[in-house]
Amino acid sequence: MTGVNPASAACWRRGVVPPSLVGSHVGLCALAAVDPVQGVGIPAWLLYPTGAEERIERIERFGPSELSVAREAPLASPAARLVVISHGNSGPPWTHRTTAAHLVRAGFAVALVEHPGNSRSDDALAGTPANLAGRPRHVRRVIDAVLADPALAPRIPATGIAVRGHSIGAYTALAVAGGQPRSPPPSSPTGCRGRSPSSAIPGSRR
Repeated sequence: MTGVNPASAACWRRGVVPPSLVGSHVGLCALAAVDPVQGVGIPAWLLYPTGAEERIERIERFGPSELSVAREAPLASPAARLVVISHGNSGPPWTHRTTAAHLVRAGFAVALVEHPGNSRSDDALAGTPANLAGRPRHVRRVIDAVLADPALAPRIPATGIAVRGHSIGAYTALAVAGGQPRSPPPSSPTGCRGRSPSSAIPGSRR
């Protein structure tokens, strides 16, 4: 498994900001996760509580979106529970940046996932069974990456992880939790005409 980049790990191993500073500011680092089925990297970022000061000159741009963050800053809380956010169909993860920042200031660590094949930058799998199967897998791989990283694992509990999403991102959250999609014939909202969408999800039951 892969986790944060080496620069982030080195920064966090130098020390932990006192818990009293939790909620002060928003830290940011890139995550490195891979989808072995699609054979691609999963773009993802972790936002987390930090005591490092945010400055106006540190406003970062993510496409058309902006967010004031402290890049590669040390993680403030030794027990920041993880929340993963799944964006909607053909969208970018950064539309959820203000929600993510709000959660961070409440003491959570938040992973923003950009789903390969169903995002603004790559929408090749939209409306396909592969997209239904891939989205939950992306979230699981990002969670695994966070929990497998030696710099993050001691500070982010493996229990109490939450997943939220918008539109098909809500489907993604339910599927990660074990939900089984169903669509009565002849409807075909996902491109799976002639069969239940649940057949696109490995391990699901009709």
